[in-house]
Amino acid sequence: MSDFLADCAERIIVLDIVHRRVMNRFHKFLLWLGIPMHRVQDMKPNELCRIMSEFSLEYRTTRERVLQQLEKKANHRERNKTRGKMITEVCHNKVTTPLPLPPSTCSNITQYE
Repeated sequence: MSDFLADCAERIIVLDIVHRRVMNRFHKFLLWLGIPMHRVQDMKPNELCRIMSEFSLEYRTTRERVLQQLEKKANHRERNKTRGKMITEVCHNKVTTPLPLPPSTCSNITQYE
């Protein structure tokens, strides 16, 4: 029984040293991030992780929203290029379309003029 207690005491001492070193590194990391000295002692790792998680979520949603707006503007510009043109003009002038219309479609459109 005394061996068990001695082993537990030794492990507790080692864990205390490891905990102290990890917390010192965490406090140095907080100082590196620019957190004021008076807030470093009060901040807990869970709090920092929560802040970083919320920031990453906000960043991701904002980035997706901006990309959607850019895509929307690009689609709008593409639509404005063909505004006011007849369908036959669009069929004959589109050379760089990703999915070109087959020639039979354009000839079917022109026969109704």
